[in-house]
Order: sequence, then C-alpha cells, then structure tokens
Amino acid sequence: MKIKTLRISILIIRKMILIMLLSILYANEIVWADIAVIVHPSSGIIDVKKDALMRLYLGKRDSLVGVEVTPVDQSFDQPIRRDFYNRVVNKSLFQAKAYWSRMIFTGKGGPPTEFKTSREVKEWVSKTPQGLGYIDILDVDESVKVILVVR
Repeated sequence: MKIKTLRISILIIRKMILIMLLSILYANEIVWADIAVIVHPSSGIIDVKKDALMRLYLGKRDSLVGVEVTPVDQSFDQPIRRDFYNRVVNKSLFQAKAYWSRMIFTGKGGPPTEFKTSREVKEWVSKTPQGLGYIDILDVDESVKVILVVR
C-alpha cells in the first residue's frame, strides 16, 4: 500500500512540476497587451487592414490607401515587437530577421528604422507626417492617431 501511495505522490509531483514549467515558459504568450498602430494626427489614413500592414512591414508596399507612409519598428529586444510580428506579420522575430537579411543581400530593400521604446516611436510619429508605428495601447495620447488596435 505504501509503494502505491508513493507512486501516486511521485506522479502528482511530476505533473505539478510540468504545469509550473509550462506556465513559466508560456506566461509571456498568454498575457498579450493590445497594440495600437499609430500615424501622425494629420494623416489621411483612418484605418488599415492587417494584410496591408503586413505587406508594409515586409517592404512590399510603401503606402496605405494612397497615402505614402514610413513605418518604424521597435527594438529587437522589446516584447511588443515580438507580439506585433507574431500577430500582424505572421512571422517570428528570427524569421523576420532572416527575411530582411535576404532582402538586403539581394538589394531589394531594408527593414524599417528601429526605435528603442514605444515613447520614442510615438514621439517620432507625432513629428513626422508620413510616420507610422506601433506602441502599447496604454501609451496612446492626443499626439498620435490610432488606425488599428491589434488584440
């Protein structure tokens, strides 16, 4: 009887450890914040579809609804960039980096300019009429216009 109880206890402990490890590994994936895609307040762009945004961030287009835009990125180490690329561009950061390496090597273009923080992106977009970027929804204020909320 003691051996059976011991085996059950070991199985329960193993399951608990597995659950804890999975919780730690995937905690960032579960709690995604909303991302605001922003433009300069004077921009004629009112909204945008994810597909058009994906093509813009892959360098396959340079305008949205006939309005020329200059997209900017967050720093590679920012979690919001990982979330944006997963949810909008449908690529991991490493897939996107490999894509841009190929584009640069073949002379077909380069990636968007990077800024370190959402604050820097917001500041640049608020001063650049053709600017487009993405920031945490909580960082939005009247200095920029939101054209898409990525949930």
